[in-house]
Amino acid sequence: MMRSRAASLSLLAGVLALVPLLWFGLWQPAQAWKEAQFTALADAQQRSAALAQRIETLSREAAALSAATQFDGVWQAANAGEATARVQAQLSDLARQNGITFRAISPLRTEAIPLKNAVSFRVEAEARLDQLTTFLRAAEYASPVLVFEKGSLRRLSRPGPPSEQPILFFQFDVLAAYDIAEGG
Repeated sequence: MMRSRAASLSLLAGVLALVPLLWFGLWQPAQAWKEAQFTALADAQQRSAALAQRIETLSREAAALSAATQFDGVWQAANAGEATARVQAQLSDLARQNGITFRAISPLRTEAIPLKNAVSFRVEAEARLDQLTTFLRAAEYASPVLVFEKGSLRRLSRPGPPSEQPILFFQFDVLAAYDIAEGG
């Protein structure tokens, strides 16, 4: 009987020792994993909702921008001759506003760019560096758009006292896309 009692106590002690081992070895890590998964799921759902809201906001903004904004980067003209005259006048005005007089401004043969017609010019002039810089800055922000395809600069040597700004000869090929205006 003593033996069975000792065996029972040993069994009970083993079971009692096994319970904390099971608790700390299996149950608690499983619960921690489960909580981590629920937390990750909640975070993912929150991020998903925030992204869906951001997508909706961006879609509304894109639709409003598309509806409200008209790109004025393309010249409007009744025909190619009018487009040529308008672009040439714009280039001349920009040059004159910046103290530059063109030596030459001549139309170039231009292949149509994808989806648009285009006119192209070669402009040549002499100017101080500061004048050229302000001219190019004004042309960069001109509307409709003027595209400077290629160019060359050369510093000129002039007899006499040196000037504060170098004098440059420049030659640029300028392109402008145009649409035939409706009813024009």
